[in-house]
Amino acid sequence: MLMVTLRSDTDHIATDCFCKTPSFVNNFTADEKSMYWHILTPYSFNKVMSKCKSIKNVQIISTDKETQSATKQSSEGVLLTNPIKCTCSFEPSMYLPCHHKLNVRQMYNISLFDPYLYSER
Repeated sequence: MLMVTLRSDTDHIATDCFCKTPSFVNNFTADEKSMYWHILTPYSFNKVMSKCKSIKNVQIISTDKETQSATKQSSEGVLLTNPIKCTCSFEPSMYLPCHHKLNVRQMYNISLFDPYLYSER
């Protein structure tokens, strides 16, 4: 009986751990999360989710509504960003959307998911 109780408790803790969604993931709609999850590898999905956590930390210098672009201050210097392209080093190294791009997309009410934001896995 003791083993069954311990097993139930362990299962309950494990279920809680897997079911809880970190708050930074809430920037994505359920559909966007689902699309990223089904298309990316778990490693890539975690990278995108960690970048999503940094969206609020982006320092915007200027914006251009006509071209939907923004100039941003970063640890890498001044970056030029639009909903499709960013000049940061994360994008060319990982071929995944960076938090700068996600921030611009959020600013202009564009879906955070776009098949052109990542390379095929």
